[in-house]
Amino acid sequence: MVPLPRVTLLALRCHWATHRNTQLLFPRLSGDDNTIQTTTKTMERGSLQRAIKLAAQSCGIPRNITIRSLRHSYATHLLEKGVDTRQIQTILGHVHIKTTQRYLHLTSVTQENARDQIAELMEALTISWEKK
Repeated sequence: MVPLPRVTLLALRCHWATHRNTQLLFPRLSGDDNTIQTTTKTMERGSLQRAIKLAAQSCGIPRNITIRSLRHSYATHLLEKGVDTRQIQTILGHVHIKTTQRYLHLTSVTQENARDQIAELMEALTISWEKK
């Protein structure tokens, strides 16, 4: 199960209202309204990639943004927020943890988090040891 923020759910509902396909959230948008509402064909990858590029340009992002780079960023941000690697694996739908590990990037935030957690652990161990 993938966690879905309420704001994302609302945005997806608004998107669905534009086509009302009973089977697909992102159907292929070709033909008349009835065809779009009943098609079993998904949006083409190229259409999605073009939509992402247009969204990045409209936000003033000069970098080349791809579907894959969004997944990598999402996974890295989850890691920075302290989400367990196995949970990230589940969210991304990976069978093997090694696939997930390729998506995770070491950043200054993850390094600082690791240092803080190690320091916290060592402090707790020191306090525990001193009580003995």
